[in-house]
Formats: sequence, C-alpha cells, structure tokens
Amino acid sequence: MTEYDTKSLPAPDSWASFFSAVRERPSMWLYKPSPLDLHTFIRGMIFSTSVHKPSSSKCWEDFNFQEFESWVSKNFNSERMSVNSFHLAEHLSETGELGFKLWFKWYDQYN
Repeated sequence: MTEYDTKSLPAPDSWASFFSAVRERPSMWLYKPSPLDLHTFIRGMIFSTSVHKPSSSKCWEDFNFQEFESWVSKNFNSERMSVNSFHLAEHLSETGELGFKLWFKWYDQYN
C-alpha cells in the first residue's frame, strides 16, 4: 500500500487548481476517472459550500459553470439531448475514462 504525505500536496484554492489536481491524479480525488464521478464530486463541493458558507475569500468563483454548460451544449450537443456536459461526455465516449478525457478537452478549449 502506498502512503502519501498529504502535507506535501497543496489544497486547491480555485476551480482551475482543483481541475489541474484531478487531471493529474484522478484516483486521489475520484473513485474512478469518469465524467459522472467528477460531476458527483463537484456537486458535493458546491453543496458543502452552500451549507457551511465559508467566507467569500475561500469561495471558488473562478469558473462559470452555467456559461461552460451553454458553450458545451451549443458546440457538442448536436442531438440536443437534455443532459449536462458530464453526462454528454459519458454518452459520446466508449468508456468513462474516455469521457473524463473528453470533458477535460472541452474544459481546455473553453478556457
């Protein structure tokens, strides 16, 4: 079993640093690299922020999910399915891992 020194891993302080950390070591953050697991994790983070209401200096506000979802839908959802970007990436890919990579490809293109 591998032991990790969590003190050597900086805690993400923005969505950009979080996405970078997840992409680099997905198994550390998610059960498996898939867009649906990523979506579940993000929804949990957003929910916990709404419950615990951290000070505004600690809130991650550097990524506009609504704009990103609209952009993905406009550019990649030709069938006009009623799904978000995570489910669309999963649907358009053969495996969860490929969907994970596709979602991050869209993220990179958007930024």
